[in-house]
Parts: sequence; structure tokens; C-alpha cells
Amino acid sequence: MGEDDSEVIPINITILEEVTIEQIKQRKQPMIFYGANTCWWSDDPNHLGQTPPRVLVINNREVQGGGLPCDPRQGMLMETRTPEEFLRLSEENPSYYGKHGIRAFMAAYHGVVVVLKGGGQRQPWCFTSWDEYNELLDRIDAAKPKPKPKPKRRSWKR
Repeated sequence: MGEDDSEVIPINITILEEVTIEQIKQRKQPMIFYGANTCWWSDDPNHLGQTPPRVLVINNREVQGGGLPCDPRQGMLMETRTPEEFLRLSEENPSYYGKHGIRAFMAAYHGVVVVLKGGGQRQPWCFTSWDEYNELLDRIDAAKPKPKPKPKRRSWKR
């Protein structure tokens, strides 16, 4: 997606804790789920959301339909049963994810990006472009305290 497709990132969207690709590899989950229209992904079926149930009309009768698994924005999901390949390909192509590379990819993992709500509540969130993840990482990096410069040593010549 291009720059025009990005949304303005509200101040209450942030990253509280980053995850590493090594941590995900160690989990050895059998599947990875990923957003069809977002950059979101997870290896944990417990991370899947669910769209609201719907009333369907079938043969002129109303039937209560269940919700479908979804990402945090209620977007459609895809899945892969080859998580090792999914992770390997992401590591082999870090430039695909933009300025921050694999760090942006890992920011798209479920629960890394959150919306801070009242009362200390956190809601997982996802973006629709890698540019948005990179902008958020830039904002977070810019807010980190800068290291103090070391004082210059004077040479005392006599």
C-alpha cells in the first residue's frame, strides 16, 4: 500500500513489548494465521478474534450464524501449515517490511501493537500497511531517551 493509504496513528496506539522471531520459532506451533488485508499474524489460535454473529435467511427462514475467525480489525484470515517456511521467508526478505525490516514484521505479531484504553486495558491492534508499522517504530524510537554525551577529556600539557 502506498503512503496515501496509511492512516494517522493515534497517540494511544503503541508497542509495550517487542517479540523476537526466535521466541516464535521456539514455540513450534503447527500453524500461522495472517490477515488477508492487514499485516497482522499469529501462531496461536487463542489470538483469533471472531466477527459478530449474523442472522442469515435460508429458504425464507432466519438462522443464527456464528462469527468467523478474524484479526483484531475483524478482517479475513489466511493460514499456513508451514510456519517454518513462513518465518524463513520473512527473515530472507527483511526489506519487504520497509525501513525497520524484520522488526516491523515482528511488530505485526498479535498483541505487540496495542490500543491503550481507560483503566489500563489493552486491545490488540493491527495496521493495513508496513509503512504504518515503520512510522510507529520511528515514533517509539524518537521518544526513547538519548544517551548523554561523554564529557570531553582535556589534555593538560605543562
